[in-house]
Amino acid sequence: MPADVSVAGFNDITVAQFMTPSLTTVKLHSEFMGRTALELLLERIRTKRAISKKVIIPAELMIRESCAAVR
Repeated sequence: MPADVSVAGFNDITVAQFMTPSLTTVKLHSEFMGRTALELLLERIRTKRAISKKVIIPAELMIRESCAAVR
């Protein structure tokens, strides 16, 4: 049954919230990712760091009408 299916997307494109039903997505903070990448690059150039650095960029689940709780 269609009511038993949930759909989720990735990257929270603008149109996702205006679809019918509105699409649940994972939102990536692209601007923050870009700033962080630039900061890491500049730091690596300045310090000549050879070891990789692990960075976790938060994502946000945008729950909308395309997903429902399990019955």
